[in-house]
Amino acid sequence: MMHLIVLIHGFQGYASDLAFLARQIGLEAERRACQDSVHCLLVECNHERTTDSIVTQSQRIVDEISAWIQRQSNNDSIQLSLVGHSLGGVKARCVAKLVASTHPSITLAHYVSVATPHLGSKYSGLVPSPAVELFAGQMGKELVLNDNPSSPLLLQMATDPSYTIPLASFRSRTAYAWSHTIHPCSSKLQQFVQTTHASLPTPQKRLANHCGACSILFPS
Repeated sequence: MMHLIVLIHGFQGYASDLAFLARQIGLEAERRACQDSVHCLLVECNHERTTDSIVTQSQRIVDEISAWIQRQSNNDSIQLSLVGHSLGGVKARCVAKLVASTHPSITLAHYVSVATPHLGSKYSGLVPSPAVELFAGQMGKELVLNDNPSSPLLLQMATDPSYTIPLASFRSRTAYAWSHTIHPCSSKLQQFVQTTHASLPTPQKRLANHCGACSILFPS
C-alpha cells in the first residue's frame, strides 16, 4: 500500500514552509526502509490564492492530489495522511470530506494540525467585516464567522456529519497548539481530536521530532 502524506500550508503561505518537515519524513521513511511506499506532496495549488474560500482552496488541493495519483504508474491502494499548518489544518478537514466523497477507495490514515484556528479567529466581532474581507477575502470572513449568519462554515465543519464522519475515520487525529494562544477544540470536536499543547516557536520542527509527527505518521 502506498502512503501519501499531504502537507498543507497556511494563510499567505507556500509549499516551502513545510519543506523541512517533508525532508524529515523522507529521512524517517529511509530509516524504516519504506521510502518506496511513502511519498510527500507539498501542496502548491493555493500559492497567492489563500484569500479564496476554504472550500475552494480545499477543492484545489483535492484536484492536486487526484493529479498526483493519476501520474503514478502502479495501481497500489493508497492511504492518505493530511498535515496542515495554521489555516492548512482547517483546509485539511475540508479535504478529508471531499476525498471521502470523490475517492472512497482511499484509506484515511492520520490527521495532524499545527497551530490551527479550528474555532475561528479571536478577532471575530472586533474587526469590521469589510476590513477583514479587504485583508483576507472570503477566507477571512469564514474565519471570523461572518460568512453565513445562520450557519458559518466553521460551525458546519464542527457539526455536520459530512465533515465529522471523515475526520473520525482517520486512524489518528492530533492537534498541536501553542499554550494560551490557540485552543483548537470545542466540545463538538473533542470527541474526534486528540489535543496536545506545545509552547514552541517552530511547530514544523516540533512535528519533525521523532516523538512528534514521525511517530504519528509511522506508528510502530
